[in-house]
Amino acid sequence: MKIIAIFPNGLKDTIARLISDGFDNTKNVDLIRYDYLNKKYTEEEIINHSKNANYIFVFWCKYQHQFAGQNYPHDLLDKINKPEITVYVDGSEYNCTGHPSPNQGKLSKTDPSKCKGEPWIDEKMYERCKWYFKRETYEEDLERKKIIPLLVGAESSFFKENGNWWKEKEYDIFCSFGHTTTGLREETQEICLKLKDEGFNNIIGSGFPYKQYMDYIIQSHIGVSAWGAGNSCRRMWEIMSNKTCCFVQKKQILFPNIFEDGVSYVEYSTPEEFESKARHYLKNKDKCIEIGKNGYEHIKKYHTGTKRLEYMLKVMEGSDWRTALD
Repeated sequence: MKIIAIFPNGLKDTIARLISDGFDNTKNVDLIRYDYLNKKYTEEEIINHSKNANYIFVFWCKYQHQFAGQNYPHDLLDKINKPEITVYVDGSEYNCTGHPSPNQGKLSKTDPSKCKGEPWIDEKMYERCKWYFKRETYEEDLERKKIIPLLVGAESSFFKENGNWWKEKEYDIFCSFGHTTTGLREETQEICLKLKDEGFNNIIGSGFPYKQYMDYIIQSHIGVSAWGAGNSCRRMWEIMSNKTCCFVQKKQILFPNIFEDGVSYVEYSTPEEFESKARHYLKNKDKCIEIGKNGYEHIKKYHTGTKRLEYMLKVMEGSDWRTALD
């Protein structure tokens, strides 16, 4: 299978990294990468390759116009002129531009509907593709026939549990956010501090070196995730990839092969629910261990980069997105 993958800005976007990881770990794919920052091929060579390509993947990226010009990638796609095999991978969050409205993150804390901003769909790309895979997909988005849910997932680099620095569980809760301005990050962090003051062995903070950050995840019974930009957060995948019980702010967006509350992760929708469940599971740490292992197995089965690419290809071949990997 021959696939052209057009990246505007290397792998700056989470979805772009994940699907690239899938390409790297999938056999029988002849991949032609076209990166605007590191052009291995000329535009003419890409157009020539497109003549016998099976698919053309085009990736969104934050601040893409800064790197690729205002007409990225429309001019190139118009020259190729093969919308019937073109796949757009929209990794955007608050809206399709990567530039949220003023205070959009803050407003969405109390009104989750504000997570969905305008413009929501890149209409120029919608015209130029057959499949529009979108990271943040709501039920009403499915009224547009090309739109298909594509949640972020676990990159290969997240899986550290078999590394030579593996340690047993030592801490109760690990809570680390780069910022606390979105979702319930500030609220959950305050609850973790409250529990620490009561004597629980919690690690709370930010700016840890990445190896130490991952070490804390592995050594904790519970890791905390909350919405970042939109309903998604990388922490969820880092935590679950290492057999740690993940507390996840409940999502509104759609995705297939979802996790089960109390089985493969723990959901919460309010600060009060977070605190209640944290106290419950800290009294039942064997259950935390069980949920951590279940989450890990579920990720390996459905939510790695390889599985995301497999999911996309099956949907493109005609499978329903809800059951493509079943």
